[in-house]
Formats: sequence, C-alpha cells, structure tokens
Amino acid sequence: MRTFIRLVLTVALFCLAFPIEALASTATVSVNALNVRSGPGITHSVKTQIHQNETYEILSSKGDWIQLDVNGKKGWVADWLVSIHETPSSVEVTSTASDLRVRKGPGLSYKVVGYLDKGDTRTQIGVKGDWVKIKTNGTEAWVHKDYVTLTTKSGENPSPEKQMVDANLLNVRSGPGIGYKQTTQLPFGTNVSVVAKDGNWYQILYGNNNKGWVSSAYLTDPTEAPTAKKQGEITVSTPVLNVRSQGSTKGSIIGQVRNGDTFSYYQKKDSWYQIKLGDGDLGWVAGWLVQEGATASPTNSSITLLHNGTNIRSGPSTSNSIVGRESAGASFQVVRHSNNWYEIAYDGGTAYVADWIVSKSSQPTQSPSRSLKGKTIVIDAGHGGRDPGAIGADGSYEKTLTLQTANAIEQALKIGGANVILTRNRDTYLPLSSRTSVSKLQRADVFLSLHYNSFPQYPSASGIGTYYYNSHEKKLATDVQQGLIRSTGLRDRGIKYGNFYVMRENRQPSLLLELGFMSNKAEMRTIKTHNYHQKVANGIIQGLNQYFSR
Repeated sequence: MRTFIRLVLTVALFCLAFPIEALASTATVSVNALNVRSGPGITHSVKTQIHQNETYEILSSKGDWIQLDVNGKKGWVADWLVSIHETPSSVEVTSTASDLRVRKGPGLSYKVVGYLDKGDTRTQIGVKGDWVKIKTNGTEAWVHKDYVTLTTKSGENPSPEKQMVDANLLNVRSGPGIGYKQTTQLPFGTNVSVVAKDGNWYQILYGNNNKGWVSSAYLTDPTEAPTAKKQGEITVSTPVLNVRSQGSTKGSIIGQVRNGDTFSYYQKKDSWYQIKLGDGDLGWVAGWLVQEGATASPTNSSITLLHNGTNIRSGPSTSNSIVGRESAGASFQVVRHSNNWYEIAYDGGTAYVADWIVSKSSQPTQSPSRSLKGKTIVIDAGHGGRDPGAIGADGSYEKTLTLQTANAIEQALKIGGANVILTRNRDTYLPLSSRTSVSKLQRADVFLSLHYNSFPQYPSASGIGTYYYNSHEKKLATDVQQGLIRSTGLRDRGIKYGNFYVMRENRQPSLLLELGFMSNKAEMRTIKTHNYHQKVANGIIQGLNQYFSR
C-alpha cells in the first residue's frame, strides 16, 4: 500500500512540475539575449542563448520557469523575460504547391517527413519565422509559408484591425491584464494592429512585429484620432540616425533617417524628439544628433522617383492639388526638404513630392534615357529552385529576394530605354553555365548577378559590396557601387576582386553584387521591402548612367 501511495505522489508531483501546455502556446523573447538553461533555475548550466523577438514553442512550465523547444532541443528560460501568447487554432493552412515538402523542424536542414498535394489543408498549431507548424497524419511538422495560404476556418483571410495609441505612454504587457509584467511603453500616435482580444484587453503587433497586450481604453481609430500639435522642426545632423519606439536607447528601432532630413516634432522629452515618419508612424530620435530648425538642401542634390504615376503636388501635403504626374526614374533638383516632403524645381517653378516614394542623390540630375537607351542589360537573379541560397535571420530565402530585386531593376531599366534580359523570371533552378550563356547570346553591354550576403557567425555584419573579375571592369564596379550606396544609404563595403564563375566564364562586362546581409536582423528588415528593391534599382541606374556616359 505504501508503495502504491508513493507512486501516486510521484506521478502527482511530476504532473505539477510539468503541466501539459496547449499546443498553440509560444513564448517571444523580450530581452536582447536570453540564457537557455538545462533546468528550471539559475543554478543550472547555460546550454545556449536566444535573442529578442524570437518565438519558440512552450513544452512545459515549473514555477517561474518555462521549458522551450529551441531548434529541436529542450531548454529552460525565466518566464519574466519572455511574453507568452497563443497562436490562433482556427487558422487553416492550404498548400499552393504540388508535392510540398513537410519537414520535421522549421528549416531546410530538417528531415523531410512527408508531402502535401496542391489544395491539401491542415490546421496551424504554431509559427516560427517563415515556417508554419501543422498537424498532419497524427504528427507535428513544418512547412514554409511561401508555399501555403493561411485562412480562418470561416474562409476569410485574417485582417488585423488598425488602431492608434491614444495616451501619452501606453503600457504594453505580456498578457491580458494588469497582473502581467510590463514589457515596454508606446508613445502617443503609435500605429498598431490588433490580432486578438480578451475582454477589454487587445493583443497588438507593433514595431518590428513585436507582440504584447494593452488596454483597449487607450486605443483609437487612427482615422478619427486628433492630430498631434507640431512644436517645431529638427534637422538630422548625422549620416544615419535610428528612429526608436520610445525616447530612450532601450526603444526598438522602427526606422532610420539620414543627414539633412528635416521633420516636424510633436514632443520633446529628456533630450529626445518625437517625429512622424513617412508611413505615419510616430517615433523618437536622439536630440544630440539633430539640430532644431529646418535647413535647405544643397543645391546640387536631387531626388529620383521610384514609381510610375507619382503625384507632383502644389504643396507639402496629400490634400494639396496635383499639378503633374511623372514616371519612375525621373529626377528633379531639390530646393528644400521639410517634414517628409521635398520641394523640387518643376515646370519653371517649384512643386512638392513625398519623400517616402523617392530616393535621394547628392549628384546632379541626369536623364536615365540618355545613357541607357538601346543598351542590353542582363540581370541574373542568383540561386533559384532547389538552390535557395542563404537563409535570412527570419527564415527568408536568398533566391526569393534576388528575384524580387531583379523584377524591380527590370522595370526601372526599361523605363530608361534599356533592353533588359532576366536569366530567370520565376523560382527555377538554373546552372551557372546557362546564366553566362544568356550573357553571351544576348551580347550584353553589362551582366549583373544579384546576391544577398550572410555571415551568421558575425550577425552585425552589414552593407553592400561589388565584385569584378577583370581589371577593365573596375570602373564599372566603382560606378555601380557608388550609385547603390548613394541610393540605399547602406554601409559601403567597397569593390573587390572575385573569382566567381558567372564573371570568370563571362565574355561580357560583368559584376556580382552583394546587396545586404540576410544574417543581420536589422538589415534584413530593410532589404526584404519593396522600397529597398526600388532603391537598389535606382542606384544601379545611377551607376550605369555614369559608366555609359564616360
């Protein structure tokens, strides 16, 4: 009898120490680096570290500690250093590809455990980066989000509700109630997306896909929110300045502004200024890196339009009348820059264009068609098909980014009058020899191979670099590299000799471009955007114009 009682107590204690967790429970890291330990307490050894904004599945809990699945291995972390949330179990995952590989874990290195046919549907039970966790054939497995669609079980696509912070500082908590720990604060005017509701508490997405819970009493419809009162203007006085979610270096980076940019500010607190970015979000910049008051832009600076049909307006607001429409690639002299708008020389006078739809250059303007017309440019989107290339910090594939960038460059070059050839226009594998053959057969004036860099061992590595093979291509490399840096504002890694097949076996002038680091989380957020691809296209146009006009 005593043996039976001891057995019952042992089982009971085990269950108390390791309660069964709902399949959808996940934890998102709230600090820069978090130790993962071999057991539930600081006396246990550190097995590895996980980093801010990374999300992992919760396996069990004990006191103030939770056990996570970290890349297939179990480990313990302090629950006060993470935010815990539930992934909606009402989301269905439908395959959009035939023979979609289903893997044991969230990455290409994990074993293939099955396949989904096109149209097959499974239930989502978790998410990690670009990978979706599903239940299939009675087991848990993973598929990549690029090859599925996500819908609610009612058949409607999830559509987060847009709201705006309507408080001076709004506390964000790890759960739905004041009993949960505070993870950060959001200033007045911050735009958020509501993804879940629990009574009067809303779970929101803010900043760089951060999640947290706030009281619904302090949110309002942004279309009905009162306009914040402008208190003055500031001008950026450093090459690149981070915009943060709160007036402190502890705030997450939500954007960047550059030297000479001028903004209205709405609050000033402890040497920090609150400004409004081009997308309408409010953010904070360090007061010691700006000057109060607006400054005129240098007379030799210019802007280049990134989109066809760009509206040119009579004043610095979308409420001002449209005085003209211009095409992507058109460049104009800058008169002044203030509060997210450029005043430009236009049609014998001046007019205005929004700064979030242009790229800026300190070089004199020149028509893109003058130098590019009739030139044959081959754009080679690196990798493809079964060759994904590098995998980014968020799980994105290099092959996807290079194709998106190639499409943006193609459109911009065609507007400039160039004859543009893509080595691939879809996600397909292409041998290196086939890529150089396209260059030879088309008698390319320039061949550009597009790539993105990765160095996971040094995650702070950043910037753009250009490679050449033949010495006579150094001028081309210099012109294109300088154009890219002027347009994108990323770190200049310079030009280098590179012994790459697509250049070594290429009879035409050729370069290989490394357009940013996928292993750098901050840079990854930039390089995956459509706006960045447009800036790359504009930089290449600037570089080729310079090269062909020699």
